[in-house]
Amino acid sequence: YIHINYVKEANDEFHARFDCKSKTYEYYLNVGEYNPIKNDYIYNYNKPLNIAKMRKAAKYLCGMHSYAAFTAGERENYNSIVYKITISKKDNIIKFKFDGKSFYRYMVRNLVGILIDVGRGKIEPIDAKKTLDAKKNIVGYVTAPACGLYLTKVNYK
Repeated sequence: YIHINYVKEANDEFHARFDCKSKTYEYYLNVGEYNPIKNDYIYNYNKPLNIAKMRKAAKYLCGMHSYAAFTAGERENYNSIVYKITISKKDNIIKFKFDGKSFYRYMVRNLVGILIDVGRGKIEPIDAKKTLDAKKNIVGYVTAPACGLYLTKVNYK
């Protein structure tokens, strides 16, 4: 669903993409029984994950960094700020919430991918920091599918 909270006239120089101050993305992952009804709307991972370890890894991924290890395509600059990553679970659905300044192509899905690898025990939380510092995918995480990703908020103030 799309909800319009208010409308305000902008000046001619306004750019919807480049003038935003922050964005919020949410990613939904099912760790319970496969749900065919929600298959296009959440990632049916259907295996248990260690949320405590994922939260520890998420702390390493926050802050002002070069996110080159988590971005697709060539850019002059991979720097961004991720203010906060929260991971919560209700029933069998894990929700990842990313608040940040700017996000590059595949960045959120790649961050979810490495957090899944931490949660399943393939790598340790510190490996998220090592990957960030290395500026390349040194652990072999896989990009999470698009079906669970939502842009939920854009702030212009």
